[in-house]
Amino acid sequence: HGGRGASLRDRERAADGDLLCRLQLAAFPDRVARRSSSDPNRATMVGGVAVEIDRGSALHQDPRGEARGPLLVVVDAQEIERGGRPTVVVRQAAETDERLIEEIEPGVLHREDALHYDADRGRVVVRSRWMYRDLCIREAAGETSDPARASAALAEALAPEAAKLFAEDEEAATWLLRALWLRAHMSALELPDFTPQVLAEIVAELCSGCVTRAEVVAKPKLPWLQARLSRAQMQAVDEHAPSHLAVPTGNRIRLDYGAGAVPVLAVRLQELFGMRATPRIAGGAVPVLLHLLAPNYRVEQVTADLASFWANTYAHVRKDLRGRYPKHSWPDDPLTAAPQAKGRPRT
Repeated sequence: HGGRGASLRDRERAADGDLLCRLQLAAFPDRVARRSSSDPNRATMVGGVAVEIDRGSALHQDPRGEARGPLLVVVDAQEIERGGRPTVVVRQAAETDERLIEEIEPGVLHREDALHYDADRGRVVVRSRWMYRDLCIREAAGETSDPARASAALAEALAPEAAKLFAEDEEAATWLLRALWLRAHMSALELPDFTPQVLAEIVAELCSGCVTRAEVVAKPKLPWLQARLSRAQMQAVDEHAPSHLAVPTGNRIRLDYGAGAVPVLAVRLQELFGMRATPRIAGGAVPVLLHLLAPNYRVEQVTADLASFWANTYAHVRKDLRGRYPKHSWPDDPLTAAPQAKGRPRT
């Protein structure tokens, strides 16, 4: 009988607590407060008022004790000076919960959903907040079910790193360097300027249908850049700012547009035997910068004037290279010699 009696008393106390809380909610609807997640003895009331729960209050949270409920109705509070600034201290309060609030004011609780980019997860999530008047009493994050809004939120989050996204895509980055270089050297083509703002606009297009950064990274970006050009402009980039140049061996060597003001063609010296003049691009206006490589692919000479190199410098370079690479072919007349795709023993 003692156990049943204790249980009955517990239920009666709980019912009394519920009744008291209902009365307080009805009397002080603007005094609902939510404990801080970082410090349960600090709370925020309706209206944004920050309060501290007094050590003497029955609802003061002992750091070593059992966690108390997050919602309170403040019954007695006083503003005091603490540390040179006014502080609202709660002397008396009662715990409440969403169920009681809804019973006293049906329909007052409402949910607000906001899309948010979670940088740690690299994805757009929906942040749901359950509001009592202007006080958030509970929040949670989850997956979004609104693809269009998610794409817009992702685009806004990724806009500041648009240039980085293109730089990380090698195919897009190398083409972009070519297009921007040609724009600077052949203004008559009226090529678009891929400013950070334009790149951010393209990223927004790439974000369509995506909720994660990884999805955007995985998309090929070159077609989205090229879509900003007309067919004639596309052909002009390929013709006047080529990705590769053919050398006398028949090999196509990549041009490096990111090395400086002039694109660099790094090629083994022996592959240029028979080539009289420096290749030129941009409608013949700009000679490329030749990085002439030794058989070990280290830069031996740098020149923008191949004819001058053959006439004035080759003999000195030939003497040095013959000593270091005696098994390779180093002809007296490089203009009539057959180009060497790979070094081979001299006959």
